[in-house]
Order: sequence, then structure tokens, then C-alpha cells
Amino acid sequence: MDAILTNSQAELAADFQMKEIQTRYNSQIGLLKVQSVKYAQRTPELGVSYLQAAKDIMHRSLFFYVSNGFVLSEEGFYFSAMEN
Repeated sequence: MDAILTNSQAELAADFQMKEIQTRYNSQIGLLKVQSVKYAQRTPELGVSYLQAAKDIMHRSLFFYVSNGFVLSEEGFYFSAMEN
């Protein structure tokens, strides 16, 4: 008799590991952006335009609001209601 529910622990573990790696990578990128802005603030030779561009990039990437519905849609929550 086939099992109704499949045991997908290996898939879940691999998926978790990939998402953990992606999160760690994105965190490192965010840290580098913050350090870049701090360096630009301490170094007057870089100029105001560089500092403004760095702040704009940081605000666009780190402080961008995303709704819950968009995240759920991107993760496929609405496509397969029976699997959720």
C-alpha cells in the first residue's frame, strides 16, 4: 500500500539549506552596503553625489516594502491550495 503522505525530509532539508545560504549571502551584501555608506560618510573626498547614490541604493534595496500577499504569491501559496 502506498503512503498517502510522502516523506520529503530530504527535500525540505535541501530547500532549507539553500534558503539559508541565500539569506546569509543577502545579509553579507547588506552589510557591505551599510559599510560602504559609513565609509562614504567618513571620507569627504568621495563627494556628495557618491554619498547620495549610495544612500539611494541602500534605501531601494534594504528598505523596500513588500506586501504579504506578494510574498505568498511569489512562493506559490495561491497556486496549490491543497498542498498548503
